[in-house]
Amino acid sequence: MSFEDERKAIESRMQANWATTPIQWENVPFAETQAIHVKFAVVSGEGSQASLGDSPRYRWPGLISIKIMAPENTGTVVAMQYADSIGTIFRRQAFAAGANGRIICGTPSVIIGGIDKGWYQVLVLTPFSRDKVF
Repeated sequence: MSFEDERKAIESRMQANWATTPIQWENVPFAETQAIHVKFAVVSGEGSQASLGDSPRYRWPGLISIKIMAPENTGTVVAMQYADSIGTIFRRQAFAAGANGRIICGTPSVIIGGIDKGWYQVLVLTPFSRDKVF
């Protein structure tokens, strides 16, 4: 499984399970809006060798980062409900990534980012790992 397979699998899971707001994908044009929306990113971590032998397994950890962007002065209720919904999409889930790998997600965390440039921000971070045997 490649980094591209990893990204495609995680993005596909988000897209298949989220129709609530527009999603701003990384490095893809996005029409600016004043409505609530989410920003999506995958942050890959440092890889390591997870097993020995003739076919060693390698592991890459990472974070699924989804930032909920709610207009300033609209309260916190909707943003926190969205954080809960996003959490259920990835919490303790395992899913395929290409023909030869799996992504295993951990437990999401929520970080309140406060208000910046007119947006109340709530960040949902879900740790994940993916393995590949060479």
